[in-house]
Amino acid sequence: ATKVNKRRREDVLKELHQNLKELQTDHVDLVQVHAVNTMADLDAALAPDGAISALEEARRQGMTRFVGITGHARPWVLARALERYDFDTVLVAIGAVDRLVNAPEEVLLPVAQAKQAGVIAMKVYGHGELKNRELALRYALGLPGVSLAIIGMDDESEIDENIRLAEGLAPLGQAELDTLLKEA
Repeated sequence: ATKVNKRRREDVLKELHQNLKELQTDHVDLVQVHAVNTMADLDAALAPDGAISALEEARRQGMTRFVGITGHARPWVLARALERYDFDTVLVAIGAVDRLVNAPEEVLLPVAQAKQAGVIAMKVYGHGELKNRELALRYALGLPGVSLAIIGMDDESEIDENIRLAEGLAPLGQAELDTLLKEA
C-alpha cells in the first residue's frame, strides 16, 4: 500500500509513479488519498480533475487494485467521503482516546459497514500515551468493521510483544473498557 498527498489528477499520477519507483514495483494493492481532513480536501479529491480521477486511471492501468482514503481528525468527513464515493478502505485514528474526542465508532463505522469498506485503525495506542497496550489493541480490533490495525513501534523488540498481544484477541468486557477509558 501507499498514499498520495496531492489532490490534482496530474500531480497524483506523478506522485504515484514516484511512489512505485521508490517501492521498486509497478503496482500496489492499495493506494490511499491521504489526510482528507476537511470537506475542502474531499471536494478537491472528488473533483473531475482530482485524485480519484487519477486513481481510477491507475486502477485501469493495473497500478493498483484498491482505492482508499485516510484522515486523522474528523471521522465525519470520512463518513461523508464513503457516502460520496465507493472507497475500498478507510484508514482512521480509532481507539480509546479517539472515542472520547470524536467518536469514530459512532460516526464512521456504521457508514463503513453499510458501504462494505475495510476499516484500518491507526493511532490505536493513543500516540503512545496508552500504557495498557493489550486493552487498547483489543478495543480497536474489537470494534465492528475494523479489519486491521497499524501499530507504531519504537524498536524491533516490540514486534514480538505486538504479536503476543494480537494472538487470541477477545472483545473487552465492561470492566476492561472502563479501565481503558479511565486511562484515556
